[in-house]
Amino acid sequence: MLKNERLKFIVNKIREQQNVRVKDLKEYFQVSDETIRRDLMELEKQGLLRCVHGGAVYDSFTANEYEVEVRINNNPMEKEAICREAAELVQDGQSLAILASTTTLPLGKYLAAKNNLTVVTNSIQLGNQISSNMSNHVILTAGNIWHNQQKTMGELTAYCFRRYRVDKAFFSVSGVSPSDGLTEYTEEESELLRAAIEMSRERILLNDSTKFGVVAFCRFAGIEAVHQMITDWHITKKELSYYTSMGIKVYCAAK
Repeated sequence: MLKNERLKFIVNKIREQQNVRVKDLKEYFQVSDETIRRDLMELEKQGLLRCVHGGAVYDSFTANEYEVEVRINNNPMEKEAICREAAELVQDGQSLAILASTTTLPLGKYLAAKNNLTVVTNSIQLGNQISSNMSNHVILTAGNIWHNQQKTMGELTAYCFRRYRVDKAFFSVSGVSPSDGLTEYTEEESELLRAAIEMSRERILLNDSTKFGVVAFCRFAGIEAVHQMITDWHITKKELSYYTSMGIKVYCAAK
């Protein structure tokens, strides 16, 4: 494959899944690590991605609404099923923390059918959906608004999360693996996830199967921080065996 074709493939891939790994690209193109790293550095200079340890991530600060829509449409059926399953774990009157992500976004419409919830979230869209049921009380965290992702971020956002104590926290991560635990690509996201872990009695990870075995740059917690996991039907029993052996309750959402 020619260099220009390789670069185009990488750009499309990172827009679809928000990150790429040198290891995966090397195997796909059958080239050296150095070749892939040069490609990524060239694309970074063009402002199309940001290089991190072991690969590159999509630069969310320069994303536009079209590109966020691409991200939302990545594995939509799986994310929908995961959130439908997650809503079954919520009882009327409970208090929740929900961290903004394209995985947790479908949860809003299901929780709008619940009553008397108290929800702390940094997602503007989730907040609007859940509060459409007037019996629900939604606390939208303060912070810097990331318009392209319709959420608040930053130190103030983490502070707001830490002010409260809730029954359950729902969140997704960029990577989860037996060896490296829960990982994210940025310190900003990692800090919010630490806050969610601290504030909740029960922590529920919502991740589609593509995130298992992935290791991102920032490790913010071990697997033991998770009490329950919900994923999709593509995951194998072998992949899940480690988590179930640790006593984590794992749900595989149906189509």
